[in-house]
Amino acid sequence: MKTDLLNLDAALRVDPFAGDFGCPGDKTFKDKIIKVRKEGPCHHCAEAIKKGSLARSRTELFDGTIETYRWCQPCTELMARYHDDDFEDEWEKRGRINRAIAPAQAGSASPPALGSR
Repeated sequence: MKTDLLNLDAALRVDPFAGDFGCPGDKTFKDKIIKVRKEGPCHHCAEAIKKGSLARSRTELFDGTIETYRWCQPCTELMARYHDDDFEDEWEKRGRINRAIAPAQAGSASPPALGSR
């Protein structure tokens, strides 16, 4: 099944870090859907984002540090459904996929809420 890029683009209207506090001057440099060239973990579920797959990538200045975050295609598709009734439950389930078995890689045993770094 071919992924509809317009559906993934809907995820870009969701600020994954809404509510986080930072410093004056914080800004987003890049926030787009990409075709992955280098494998790495998803910021939310910690699953490996495979080379050649689609993902959301966001680069920003926060608290004086430039960081790049990537979300796998399933998490990005879920972000695009942010206004659906079952979003919160599905987001939490998705975040728990690999966090329980790989907390050292993921950074914590619980999934980050939408709005946390």
